[in-house]
Amino acid sequence: MAADAIRDGAHGAVLVNINPAYRLAELEYVLNKVGCHAIVAAEHFKTSKYLEMLETLAPELADAEPNALRAAKLQNCAP
Repeated sequence: MAADAIRDGAHGAVLVNINPAYRLAELEYVLNKVGCHAIVAAEHFKTSKYLEMLETLAPELADAEPNALRAAKLQNCAP
């Protein structure tokens, strides 16, 4: 399972769980705090629309090349 590989660091990544109840401002704070280099997320769950939240925080996603996202609101998240 992909989550197991991430948790075990098989790809050089560290799994950081984020509270699924977080709203936009909380998600922005946490992503910048941890300095993420990759995000694995469901598109939505119940009333939370994770993909929509990410697109709001990083509209640059629509045009970014793989491994080259530079998002103004996610300054500490870099490829």
